[in-house]
Amino acid sequence: MAIAGLGGVGGLLAERMARLGVGHLKIADPEIFECSNLNRQFGSSTGTIGGKKARIMADILQDINPHMKLEVYEEGINKTNVARFVDGADISLMALDRECFSEMVLLDEETRRHGKTLITSGIHGFCASLMVLPPEGITLAQFFTLAFPKIVRGIPFKQSSIGPACSLAVSLAATEAVVRLLNKRKSVDVPKYLVYDLFNQTIQVIDHSMEAEKVKEAMRKIFDPFHENE
Repeated sequence: MAIAGLGGVGGLLAERMARLGVGHLKIADPEIFECSNLNRQFGSSTGTIGGKKARIMADILQDINPHMKLEVYEEGINKTNVARFVDGADISLMALDRECFSEMVLLDEETRRHGKTLITSGIHGFCASLMVLPPEGITLAQFFTLAFPKIVRGIPFKQSSIGPACSLAVSLAATEAVVRLLNKRKSVDVPKYLVYDLFNQTIQVIDHSMEAEKVKEAMRKIFDPFHENE
């Protein structure tokens, strides 16, 4: 497994994979732990603030599963190392920040070149989403070209990140990765993706090939859960 990003989703996802018995894990993140991470990120504590996420997580993971082969990319992923990062991994797991769009596309393109699947799970307030991008499907860049204008019109305000949503996102991504490896069922692939809403207790399949107004309404319900309860 190759996990890009060790924040609210990626750090706990790496921990889950170590406990699941993954034999070879690659992790990448160039950032350090900050005070703002304490509300949701595995590995963050008052004692690790200022420390490199990748190095701190590597120590934790090796302590959990000392028999696991671990490769650490403290510089994160970039054009010079992404091929090496993806090479040999059965699945790429993406947990990058939203502003890292170029790195997202880079990872998707390289994973696709290797004939492998990219799985990503994000958080939006009380919600967690699961996206699966198989090599034969549309690219991440194509998906965002299709989806982004519709998503933006449906987001009423800047979103926060909370611990329970991170845990849900991790459970979705970890389970999907294992099921994908075992080839036990079909996945919901982009342009469709799953959204689990903890606040409204709903599960939706969002299809970004739908007309814009339907997507906008679905996005509004996800990103503004209190609207119907005012």
